[in-house]
Amino acid sequence: ILTNNLRRQKEKELLIPIDIKDVKLVDWLVDRSIVNRLWNEECSELRDLLKQVGEEECPLIDIAGEIVSPIHYHNSVKFLQALEESPFGSKNLIGQYTHDYTAKWARIVKLFERDSTFLADSAKHIIQNVKYDIPLFKKQIARATQIKQDSMKKQADCSNNINKYQMKYREKCADIGIVGDHVRSELKNLVEDIPGKMSDIAADIGSLKQALSYYQVFVRFLINNPDLEVCPLLFFVLQHGNVTVSQWETGALPSKRVTVIAVSRLLNR
Repeated sequence: ILTNNLRRQKEKELLIPIDIKDVKLVDWLVDRSIVNRLWNEECSELRDLLKQVGEEECPLIDIAGEIVSPIHYHNSVKFLQALEESPFGSKNLIGQYTHDYTAKWARIVKLFERDSTFLADSAKHIIQNVKYDIPLFKKQIARATQIKQDSMKKQADCSNNINKYQMKYREKCADIGIVGDHVRSELKNLVEDIPGKMSDIAADIGSLKQALSYYQVFVRFLINNPDLEVCPLLFFVLQHGNVTVSQWETGALPSKRVTVIAVSRLLNR
């Protein structure tokens, strides 16, 4: 009964949590002789093997992408288990691995477990993570979060500018009489409408005949020149309608009439 009570008491003591400062974790393991004091110097063979497997090509594709530095005890055990479950984990009659790559990983795990070296190595990685890696990741996360917020703000500004300039674009298109979906073809259509609009303008000038005649008489009387030409172009359009510029300049019909539509087609060839 006494023996059982002592055993239970020791088990309870093992479950009591101990607060150890992170930078003192390796020293705590060494002071209590859990790991060898010279564990770091005795790991030369382990470092050489880790360097070799890091340079060699992994025959197992499933774990090839995971073998990256730093390699520690826990992922070494994981890699060895994966190799043992694959065709590369076969053994000979005396229990040795037949594949050299698997044998190296088995040796790495064995060296980690010798004199509890893996505890000191894990403690070293914990210190590295706590002192350097985690603060660095926090800074990177904060920087990435700030960049994300700035990018979202810029995106919102760009979206507002897009809507603003789209409205301005539609307004300018409306000013020149096009929709703006197919600018080239819509501008061509405007050019094709010019002759019809010019004919309409020439027809509307007929309503100005009385006003032009009065203005002509008034100017001739004012200047005292009964033969003075007043608004010759308007009177020409009143008399002949929408004719060519050549007929206006020469007074004769051109031998060949080149329309605005034909000119635009020639320019687009």
